[in-house]
Amino acid sequence: MLLCCLLFLLGGCAAGLPNRAEPRGPTFYLDAFTPVGWYRPKRYEPELYDWGAYTESLYVRFVGKDPQATRAAIKNIIDVADRSSRRPPPGVSADYGFLLQEAGDAAGAMASFQREATEYPESEPLMRKLIARIQQQARGPVSQERR
Repeated sequence: MLLCCLLFLLGGCAAGLPNRAEPRGPTFYLDAFTPVGWYRPKRYEPELYDWGAYTESLYVRFVGKDPQATRAAIKNIIDVADRSSRRPPPGVSADYGFLLQEAGDAAGAMASFQREATEYPESEPLMRKLIARIQQQARGPVSQERR
């Protein structure tokens, strides 16, 4: 009886939940459903997206007013995702496209918007409109005569 109570108490205290930030590898732990000392490795699942320094880049953009540093930070997030054969986080390619458009690089902005639309199909209608707006600005203002 004492052993059952001890296992139950230790099971709640040492459940061994995975720490996604720092995988430590296999460990021994006790829970109410495993025999004492049973080896049970923790499962480490990598994060779906690597946001890198995205939060810091937002701070630099809106508080520090440094668009070049922001572009470099967001480009780095995209490059890291490319090197690891993963998709960049949702919206990062579109955000990079907005930064390129502000800098006057219409072709780069359209490429970034197209990449966002390809990687995240749910964003495709908005990206299509943004690309059309850039193309319209490149053609020049449309004369709207009302007579």
